[in-house]
Order: sequence, then structure tokens, then C-alpha cells
Amino acid sequence: GIAKLDLEQDSQLFHARNYFILSFNLRGMSFADMAGIKPSDIINGRLIYQRKKTHKLYNVKLTEKTQEILSYYRKPNRTYILPVLEDDMADNPRKQMITIQQAIKVCNKYLNKIGEELKLPLTLTTYVARHSHSTIAKKLGYSKDMIAESLGHSIGSAITDTYLGNYDLEVIDAMNEQVCKF
Repeated sequence: GIAKLDLEQDSQLFHARNYFILSFNLRGMSFADMAGIKPSDIINGRLIYQRKKTHKLYNVKLTEKTQEILSYYRKPNRTYILPVLEDDMADNPRKQMITIQQAIKVCNKYLNKIGEELKLPLTLTTYVARHSHSTIAKKLGYSKDMIAESLGHSIGSAITDTYLGNYDLEVIDAMNEQVCKF
């Protein structure tokens, strides 16, 4: 599969593959959110971040593969872990958005090449990582509610949510571990 491809280190294909695997291992994290990961977002082996699109807070246990990829990119004195956003963009959301949109196009171009090389029946994109995570969770028998919760989607009504509460982090962590082993 994609993880076993022998790609030239630091090539565009190499980075695209890493971003895909990272997104998948982070329960389908969006590219925009990955680009914004800061070293301070990682606390006790967990990534705690606020999703750009919904402002919902996420708390995701880092898999071994995630830690490996983040360690590869982590450089001292950088604002962001991934080499997508420049340090001076922290206070410029418009520049961040333009940079991220361009980076997604480049990433998708190289993911498409990887998909062709693997003879996949679909066009590989950054969104496919998010979608694949939920599809595999469903095939493994996890409930729609649990998958929705792991993706950060609101489930049921506000009243139902009050009675049921949020899924325990440990349960979602265990689901993610199973999906990532698939």
C-alpha cells in the first residue's frame, strides 16, 4: 500500500504520502488543520487542537506512525510542525488560507500520481484520507454515532447529546488504533 512505497526522501511524492498517512492516523484530520499544528498542540502524546472550519476542540491520541511523521518534520524554533505555513503567517489568516489552498492542490497532484502508481480505482486526494478513515471504521463494525463523534460531527439532537454525553476518549482512541492497523 501507500505506506510501503519507496519514495525519494523530501520529494513532493514523499511529503504527499506523509500528509495522507498523517491525516488518516489523525482520524481524518483536514489538511488545513494539519498545516496549523504547532509543537505546543502536542501534550502527553495527544494532539489537542481547534478545527479551523468548526472551531470544535479535538483531542486525538497520537499513533506511533503519527509520532514518527511529526518527529520527522519537527524543527526547533518553528511555529508550525509541517513545512506548509511560514512562521510569519501566524497573524495573517488570509495568507494562510491562500498558502493552504495552494499546498492542497500540489499535494493532491502528487497523491494522484501515487494512486496511479498503485493502480487504485479512485483518485487519491487529501479528502480520501478523511473519508477512508470513516469507511474502514464502518467496515470494522463501529457505529455511525461513534464515527461521527470521532470526526467531530454533532450527532442526534442537543437533548440526546445531553443524556448520552460524548463518547469516552479511550473508546475513540481504541477505535482509531484499530482503524489505523487495518
